Amino acid sequence: MKRNIISRLTFLQNLIDGIGKHLSSATSITLAGTPYPPAAIEKLLQELIDAINGGVAARTAARDAVRAEREKARALDPLIQALKSYLLGVYSDAGTLADFGLAPRKPRRVLTQSDGAASVEKRRATRDARHTLGKRQKLRIKGSVAPPTTGGPATPPGGAAASANAPKP
Repeated sequence: MKRNIISRLTFLQNLIDGIGKHLSSATSITLAGTPYPPAAIEKLLQELIDAINGGVAARTAARDAVRAEREKARALDPLIQALKSYLLGVYSDAGTLADFGLAPRKPRRVLTQSDGAASVEKRRATRDARHTLGKRQKLRIKGSVAPPTTGGPATPPGGAAASANAPKP
């Protein structure tokens, strides 16, 4: 049980105990404008406790039932897949397969030569548009570093600001 359910049940039970201990001699208690005998309040609180306990038991039973269902389905899934494959292999008639709740497999579409060529062109265009390369094309790519230029004047340490303030020879 969750902590808030436990604390609520404890609170309700403490209310019942307190009413029995301190308010049992009273003939009635007026709450929200309605008079209640202490025994009736105790009975209502006990009914709420019983309802909460019933709800907790029902949730636990439902959770256990779902867990058992999932475990059973997980255990039987390979058997069901094997049976389905067997039935699709043995029967090719749509009517017979429909009796099992199955439909025949779709036949594989054979590409014509023009469809195959169009598919290759579309694949190449997509790869070019995305700049994607295969494993071998990536191996051919090598980085290159531009060699430093040697013809111009070198800048002194400190950059251009230091060369502007330097004395002229």
